[in-house]
Amino acid sequence: MDEGQVKSLKETGARLIAIHNFYPRPETGLDGEFLLRKNRWFHQAGIPTAAFISGDQNRRGPLQEGLPTLEKHRNIQSYLQYLELRIKFETDLVLSGDPGVSEKQRELIAAYEENNIICIPARLEEKYRDLYGRTWTVRIDSPSQIARLVESRKYALPGTKITADHCVERPVGSITMDNEKYLRYSGEIQIIRKNLPACERVNVIGKIEPAYTGLTELLDGGRKIKFIDIGEDGYV
Repeated sequence: MDEGQVKSLKETGARLIAIHNFYPRPETGLDGEFLLRKNRWFHQAGIPTAAFISGDQNRRGPLQEGLPTLEKHRNIQSYLQYLELRIKFETDLVLSGDPGVSEKQRELIAAYEENNIICIPARLEEKYRDLYGRTWTVRIDSPSQIARLVESRKYALPGTKITADHCVERPVGSITMDNEKYLRYSGEIQIIRKNLPACERVNVIGKIEPAYTGLTELLDGGRKIKFIDIGEDGYV
């Protein structure tokens, strides 16, 4: 659509929403930069936007290759597709062209719709399982390589000793806690967004489920998150 078409439609007084297409054929989906640019253009015109995600079950035929708006979304988790459309690409409404989005994916999506908290499926070491279900806030001044969690230093209450343990390499998606060797930082929890080497002052206490490491790109400052126990079967 061009500016003239938008102006003509708005003059009718109709309620408008701009719905992007979905693309059954692989390699034909939109690029993210294009989608974001168009969404912002429609928003400037006062028109909300919508886009599509692929389902993770029972994909529509005849190709059954998913029905995403963005090509990059064709074969990743529906929840991750949804969050990227809502947060990264500023889409107002997310739809599924495929009839099958699994119950677990819908539960994760519903949780964000209800309270704007990103649920992160993760595996935490046994002694840190009490971190599941808590609400954490990403520090506004977090750098690009780690997301620092505001409330976490309270974990190291006076008298609590966090000894060095499992101080190994920190690939993307690692969940870490500073140990006593980091002095006043002891107890601080971070989510790793870029691969980092091992550090004797940092314990690796868990990791994000591999299918969801893309969530690390959405943890901007002020964002609320929760770690979700994926159980024995995983959360896919």
